[in-house]
Amino acid sequence: AKTVKVNADKPQEQARFPVLEGEKTLVVTPLRRSARKNVLHRMEPPKEPTDKDLRLCSRYQGVKEFSVPVGFESKIHVDLVVVGCVAASKNGLRIGKGEGFADLEWAMMCSMGAVDDSTVVVATCHDCQVLDLPEKLFGEHDLTVDYILTPTQMIQCDKRGKPKKIFWDMLSEEKLERIPILKKLRFMERQAGRDTKLEGQTEDLIVQPGEEYVEPEEPEEDEEEEDRRRNRRRYNRQRRPRPRREENGEEGAPAPRWPSPPPPRPA
Repeated sequence: AKTVKVNADKPQEQARFPVLEGEKTLVVTPLRRSARKNVLHRMEPPKEPTDKDLRLCSRYQGVKEFSVPVGFESKIHVDLVVVGCVAASKNGLRIGKGEGFADLEWAMMCSMGAVDDSTVVVATCHDCQVLDLPEKLFGEHDLTVDYILTPTQMIQCDKRGKPKKIFWDMLSEEKLERIPILKKLRFMERQAGRDTKLEGQTEDLIVQPGEEYVEPEEPEEDEEEEDRRRNRRRYNRQRRPRPRREENGEEGAPAPRWPSPPPPRPA
């Protein structure tokens, strides 16, 4: 593989580093809402990078500082896609966090011609996350995987078809607001005569012949405030109550009490 797409999430940090170390092209999903006017960003480490530089580029901060947008008209082809998962099965089925972003990212890459049947999809997880998953939970919009990589083994999965389009009738207006590039993709597909009605809509987008897409103005994001929101969400996840432990038949100490989150800074 020459070009590898890896999620920008923290669990995939260990996957991003060897891609950069192997001098391959690493592409990621834009992190900030204001940057989501492109499907992909390409990592561009400093010239003659040290091991420390590459480790920085593989982290969240490095993705912010050293990534550049990949234009929709770019002819980039992704050879390998690495995704995380909550659970995966040996027959190629995968469950994510439930928001459908991995499935949607694949569909958007299909729209720009960046992936095809030759692109390999690998899911990373722990051995305990490899389970038997029922077929009835999955639809044609769900991304399947070709391999599962755990700390102890690599599993080759059954060959399955992958989504080849965006399923607009499964998307809401809210999703389009969260991912602005979807608005441009919808305009282009509607201009090509495809059905792009969203979830619950009875009328499709109206596009006049010869009409050009106009980028909507996006409010400027305060990067520091966005980082504070991200850190606050992470903090709240960590302070969720934990179950009491039992050792030798006796009830253990209760979960530690976490302090209240810091108040937001004044504007």
